[in-house]
Amino acid sequence: MDFTDHRELRIESEESRYRVRCYAASLISTANGTTILSALIAGPEQLCVGVFSSFVQAGHIIAYDGKMVSKCEFFYRRQASPIIPFSTRWQSLLILSKDKRCLWQDDDEGLIMGLKKVTETPFLDSWIGYIRQQLTDQSLLTKFSGHNARGSYLSVTSEQLDAIVCDGVRSGVISIK
Repeated sequence: MDFTDHRELRIESEESRYRVRCYAASLISTANGTTILSALIAGPEQLCVGVFSSFVQAGHIIAYDGKMVSKCEFFYRRQASPIIPFSTRWQSLLILSKDKRCLWQDDDEGLIMGLKKVTETPFLDSWIGYIRQQLTDQSLLTKFSGHNARGSYLSVTSEQLDAIVCDGVRSGVISIK
């Protein structure tokens, strides 16, 4: 990781103000604005804890790279790790959205697991190439934007996936063997 390659993440409320270096962030833009779904920050332990606390409490304003972003309505989980064990109180902190539509693994296995979480549509794992292409073409699977962003956002419903699978079977592109 290049420690000079970062963006500013600023969180403010009436009671607190935090400014940290953000080495990776995944964002999704919708009609309601931009939502931050993940952030990788590093710094003194208390500062990182304060940032995460602000992510899960109401009343905080978040700015990423100088632009206002909103919080995920599904809240967040975190993974903390000391940067240099036993020598400093610095840590890296990965903050991830709990939204089950977030795919943190951008391969076929990740998409299969994500589809099974958000839909009830039965499908064979061997159809995933066709399904991925249709989801992408219909803008139902979109890559996150941001700095060093990883992952995708799955906005498909069971009805939409039913239609994709039915069309694939009808056209003969996918089949039940």
